[in-house]
Amino acid sequence: MILTFEEIQEIIRSNPNKGLIETGKEFCRIGMLHLYGSGMESAIRHCEHFVSKELFDVQKKYAVSNKDMFSRLLQQEDMVFTAHGGSSHFGLTEEKEVHINSLLSNVRFGVGLRDWVKVFALSAYRADPMGVIMMEVDPVKINETGEFNQPRIYPTYKSINSVYDYLPNGRYLEYISFRLTVGECRKFGITDEKLKNLKASDKTEYYRLVDDRKDIIVHKDGSNVNLVSNIAQQNPIANTLGRTPAFVVSDIMKFDEPNVFLSPLHYVFELAQSFLEARSIRDIQKMYHGFAKAIEPLLKCPTCVGTGYIEGAACPDCTPGGADKGSGYKLRTKVSDVAKFPLEILENSGFDFRKIFGYVTPDIESWEKQDVSLDDIEEMIEMTYWGNVRLKRPKIGADSNMTATEVNSSDMPKESRLNLTADWVEKTENAIADFIGQYWFEDEWKKSSITLGREYILRTPEELMEDYQERRTKGAPDFALDEALEKYYRAKYKRNPVLLAKYLKMLDVEPFPHTNVKDVEASQIIPFSDKLQKRYFGEWSDTVPDGKWVSPSFTPTALKEELKMYVESKGIAEPEPKKDMA
Repeated sequence: MILTFEEIQEIIRSNPNKGLIETGKEFCRIGMLHLYGSGMESAIRHCEHFVSKELFDVQKKYAVSNKDMFSRLLQQEDMVFTAHGGSSHFGLTEEKEVHINSLLSNVRFGVGLRDWVKVFALSAYRADPMGVIMMEVDPVKINETGEFNQPRIYPTYKSINSVYDYLPNGRYLEYISFRLTVGECRKFGITDEKLKNLKASDKTEYYRLVDDRKDIIVHKDGSNVNLVSNIAQQNPIANTLGRTPAFVVSDIMKFDEPNVFLSPLHYVFELAQSFLEARSIRDIQKMYHGFAKAIEPLLKCPTCVGTGYIEGAACPDCTPGGADKGSGYKLRTKVSDVAKFPLEILENSGFDFRKIFGYVTPDIESWEKQDVSLDDIEEMIEMTYWGNVRLKRPKIGADSNMTATEVNSSDMPKESRLNLTADWVEKTENAIADFIGQYWFEDEWKKSSITLGREYILRTPEELMEDYQERRTKGAPDFALDEALEKYYRAKYKRNPVLLAKYLKMLDVEPFPHTNVKDVEASQIIPFSDKLQKRYFGEWSDTVPDGKWVSPSFTPTALKEELKMYVESKGIAEPEPKKDMA
């Protein structure tokens, strides 16, 4: 959309999409509360029917945020960024493909596009779904020789709280406007005496608006909206991209309000509020009732010997606050204090010190029920988001009736959730890459094609090995066994890329990797030379250094040839076939 100056003036005056922006701000408040603990001072609601004001103040003060719970919930989602596979293509010449890859390897803050999306965009996707990813361009500068620099284009995250107005068209924006802070005005080079003594975070009456053609700053004075001239930079600046360089963070449209976008965690936030409040109740009860109450007789104060006075004044050791006479009994006892009873008391057979001394312990059963209740809420949150519960995964093994196929099927909802996140990452990365590519290569740029790997490792190495063994026992074809064993290696050595590369290449080099030596040698159809290579593969592989296994220069074909030569060097002749004694 290309706006006239009159249309821009009306947007600044009337803020036509204020309700939409306020909805986004409320989503952001909820997301930031539960994911990052922002706004905890107002997070706990006061149920006056059950909680007094005094106790509620303590409950609020000591409430623990949901940061830890969401950290557990989302930990596995990192697999989206580490899954095996994926590719990037841009339809350019080889030289320019190198150039665009170089640009995407450092989009901002010294990190590549994928890391930027993981650190900034993904966090906003969850907590601030109606926030904006906006491409900014460095201002043009002239060096000492009079040459212009090549401005850099880079992605930024703009919180919905910084947005004054925008108009979505799908995920992309027709225009976006910001009400500038004092600090932003100074950054743009706006000179205004009225701003001198204000804080950098204070809002001003200066507004920035970006549409398909321009980036403009205006000033609102009552009902008048004028172009800013007291500014160091050119105003307006041409938008050479030909479209508003910004899009909404989330891709999840609200079906009945397509201009509203939701967090992927939208459907668990109410449960998260319940978890937050239930934990605060549990914690305050533990603090309030968590100490066993001692039961003991009153012990005579040794300072005043029970009189309550010392030299005519109230005894300092047994006088309660505000009293003018001591009680005659110790206000606080110590473990070293001894309560003595005369032996004559034993004549009373009913004497039992346990009736005089003891502890009233907290209601442990109620605490345990509260703990279980919290676990249930967290489990429900996990089930709602992931489709199953990680803590209750059935194990394959001798004591289980579940097959590997059944365990695989239980992972399907989780894979679907990961794929939804991967879809969002791909769309977000492609959108950013398209803006960067269009800026640098103009008409030569067509479209980026960035895809992520989808081979997620959802099970432990032990479970994957049992899956492989079960397939092997049932006679699965070699390609299926290769796939199962490769998944096992990727899970077992995911933090050791050298060993992972080694074992994956060994899988390609070893003859008949899924058949033991005895069965290979007993075969009537396998050539003798292949049998020898199988027999001596372990011996030969021990002579190959790890560097050789992981080096791209030593292909599986080349290593197979080395194995063959190693076996031939032994000079083992094929035995004569046994004669038929009949």
